Amino acid sequence: MKQDAADTIVLRAAVESVKEARDAVAKMSDTWGIPGEIPCLVVSELATNAIVHGASGPTDHIVVRAYEMDNGKRVIEVWDRGETWPEPGQVPEDDTESGRGLLLVDALTDGWGVRPLNEGGKVVFAKLSHATDV
Repeated sequence: MKQDAADTIVLRAAVESVKEARDAVAKMSDTWGIPGEIPCLVVSELATNAIVHGASGPTDHIVVRAYEMDNGKRVIEVWDRGETWPEPGQVPEDDTESGRGLLLVDALTDGWGVRPLNEGGKVVFAKLSHATDV
């Protein structure tokens, strides 16, 4: 893990990196003074999607950012090189092992979205609900 700033980390595009993303966001949640469960779940889903759908392989990387906006809203971003934008699907069958990530992110946040990176790829972001300020 390479730490560029207090709120930005660059990780290998490997499944093991999801834990590092959660750990970094948990520390940021501590700094914000909020419980880390929801931010950690959100970054887990976004990082997993970036690794599985946005990275070209384990030599690629993803970027994770967590920050507080001037209005107090907390945001988690995950950057990847993929050109395909995520779309939430239908609620999967009970025995399906994937397909719930963006549905969870949508339910647990004040919204999420995607924007392109100038150098190619995309940023998927989620705005944390003030309900996490328990």
